[in-house]
Amino acid sequence: MQEFLDSMAFRVFAAVSAALVLKLVGLAYLTGIGRMREQGYANPEDAKLFKGQTGEQEFTQRVQRAHRNSLENEPLFILLGLLWVFLGAHTGTIQIYAYTFFFARVVHSLTYLLKLQPWRTLSYGVASLCLIGMSVQVLMAAFAS
Repeated sequence: MQEFLDSMAFRVFAAVSAALVLKLVGLAYLTGIGRMREQGYANPEDAKLFKGQTGEQEFTQRVQRAHRNSLENEPLFILLGLLWVFLGAHTGTIQIYAYTFFFARVVHSLTYLLKLQPWRTLSYGVASLCLIGMSVQVLMAAFAS
């Protein structure tokens, strides 16, 4: 087991997974910052406590959509990556997929917040292609003789 944990493939996967989690947490905090800045809150008790209004503003809604999109896509990377590493992923190949996926997801979040099309769609597409490629790699490894 220690050999597995020491493998470069696992270390790459672990590092990128941890970085994606930090990005997710960052988006969650940014939601709170947006609420405080815009003084618009989802819950009446929060609006009362912070002397704001009920109803979130455009920036906060945009951050939440970026966060929700991350929650829909990034756990898939973590699951597929873990399966692939357990099945013996080649270090160079997982590095390409992991770094490309991470870069595409960071670009996606930034372009979502900055309202930059077509870059948001393109970065989403690149990350999706990584997930598809990783799925194929997992299937090939699972059925290899």
